[in-house]
Amino acid sequence: MKNEVVLSSEIPPGSAEMEPKIIKDVHEFTWNFSDIKANLSGYISKYTGLVVTEDNLKDMEAAQKEIAGVRTKIDGFRKTVKKKLEEPYKQFESEIKELQALIEQAEKPLKEQIDKYEEARVVKLESELLTFAENTSNNLGLRPEYVGKFSIQSAWIKRTAKITTT
Repeated sequence: MKNEVVLSSEIPPGSAEMEPKIIKDVHEFTWNFSDIKANLSGYISKYTGLVVTEDNLKDMEAAQKEIAGVRTKIDGFRKTVKKKLEEPYKQFESEIKELQALIEQAEKPLKEQIDKYEEARVVKLESELLTFAENTSNNLGLRPEYVGKFSIQSAWIKRTAKITTT
């Protein structure tokens, strides 16, 4: 009797229950960019074109610090929003990794067994090929120093290789 594997489950792969799908897709993010831009343009216009001199150095340093404060505030807002927007993705990524770990529990042992089986098949086939080459060289009367130069080509041990071609 042949060993036969019957894969069964309550929910077969490829069914709608096993296909990942987005249930709710909300990516809208709006903020007061236009208002900020309009106000910021007016605000910084008073600093545009200023010339630093020895007489106004202290005032220009204060102006530069004031503008830097606005830049820092906007960058802080960017970082806060970015962190908030990344939260759903991080949750999604965590869930995907959890699913992958579940799959790996079944896949890894199978892969290891398949690799072990394939390794044993290759060793057996190489042994058979070496024996065949030895017998053939003996039947043809080749000198022993030429028999040892026989090498197995990688194409011969592939599963798709035909034994007649090999």
